[in-house]
Amino acid sequence: STTLTGSPGPGTWSSSTTSVATINSSTGVATAGVAGTTVITYRLTTTSCYRTEVLTVNQLPSVITGPAAVCVNETVTMNSTPTGGTWSSPSAFVTVVPGTGEVTGAGAGLATLSYANGTTGCVRTGTINVNPIPNAITGSFQVCEGLTTTLATSSTGGTWTASNPAAGTIDGSGVYTGISGTPAPAVSRVSYTFVSTGCRVTADVTVNSLPATIVGSSGFCNFTETVYTSSPAGGVWTSNNPTAIDFITPTPGEATAVGVGTATITYTLPTGCIRTKDVFTIFAPYPITGADDVCVGDTVTVADTIAGGVWSISAPGIASITPATLNTAIVGGLVAGNANVTYTLSTGCFSIKNMTVNPIPSGITGAQTVCEGLTTDLDNITPGGVWSSSDVTI
Repeated sequence: STTLTGSPGPGTWSSSTTSVATINSSTGVATAGVAGTTVITYRLTTTSCYRTEVLTVNQLPSVITGPAAVCVNETVTMNSTPTGGTWSSPSAFVTVVPGTGEVTGAGAGLATLSYANGTTGCVRTGTINVNPIPNAITGSFQVCEGLTTTLATSSTGGTWTASNPAAGTIDGSGVYTGISGTPAPAVSRVSYTFVSTGCRVTADVTVNSLPATIVGSSGFCNFTETVYTSSPAGGVWTSNNPTAIDFITPTPGEATAVGVGTATITYTLPTGCIRTKDVFTIFAPYPITGADDVCVGDTVTVADTIAGGVWSISAPGIASITPATLNTAIVGGLVAGNANVTYTLSTGCFSIKNMTVNPIPSGITGAQTVCEGLTTDLDNITPGGVWSSSDVTI
C-alpha cells in the first residue's frame, strides 16, 4: 500500500480500476491489487473540484523457487523472475550473493530471503531452512593396505560412506579398511550423513601402499651376514630379536646373524606401512684356530671349538688335511702356495681359514765334519735365513 495526500480538504478519494488498486475514500491509503494502472481522483467535498493522477501498480517478482533447505557450509542457488534483481537476507543463518542468488548455510535456523526487482524495487520474499551438519570426523586419516583405522563423530543418526571403494571400505561403525594404495597413495573421501536431512561432514582418508615382498634368505648361519631388499627405497630395517639377527646398518638392509634363534625382520616405510619376513639363524662353527702357515714338509694342528664337523682343503695339491680328533685336524705342507682350510657342520654352516704353505730352504752345502777347535764353512743358496745349532756344546 501507499498513502496519497491532497489539499485543501476535506475531500474524498476514488480509484477508476479497483482491480488494480483500491483507495480508502477518506484516508488516501491505496492498496495494490494486480499489475496495471488506475486513475486516482481526489475530489473536494465543498466544491466538487478534483485532481487526478495515474497510479501504476508494478508486478512483483515471481515466487522464489529453489531448495527448501540447505546444509551448513553447503551452497544452493535460488531463482525468481524477472532476472537482474538483487538478492538479500537479514538473517545470520545464511550468506547471499546479491547478483546470483547463491545461498550458503552459515548456521542452523530458518532464514528469510528477499529478491528485489532492479527496475521497480518490488520485493518478493521467501524462506529457507538451514540444517546443521554432523560434528567433525575424528581419528587417523592414514591407513595401510589391508589394515584398518577407526573414524568417529560425536553426532548420531547418520550413516558412513566412502567415495572410492577401490581404495577402501567403511562399515556402519566407522571402521575403514584399506584395500589398495595404488596409484600410491590412493585417497578416498569418507562421509558421515544425517539420514533425516542429508547433511554431511567429510574427511579424506589416504591409503598407503605396502612395501614389496622382502627378498632374501629365510635362514643363514650365525657369525655371517646377508642383505635383504624391498621397495620403494627409504624404509628402515629392524629385527624383533637383535640377539639372533641384528641390522648393523638399518637402511641398506644388511643383516648380521649374531646368535642362534628366530626373528621377524620388518621393513618400515615413512608412511608407517610395513612388510615382514620370518628368518632363522643356524648354528655355525666358531673361527678356526691354529697357525696360519706351515712349511713344506711340516705339519700344524688346526681346531674349532665345536666338535663333529668335517675338515676339507681347497687345494689338496698344496696342502693335505687329516682329521685328528672330533674337532682338530693336521695340515701338512706339500708345495709352496695358499689353500683354504674349511670346517663344515652338519647344518651346512662353515668356517674358513687361509693357510699359507711356505717353501723350505735348499740343501745345506759344505763339509759336514770338523775337528775340535777348527771350523767349517756351510752354505745355502736360499738367502734371508738364520743359522742355528741344536747343541751348542758340540
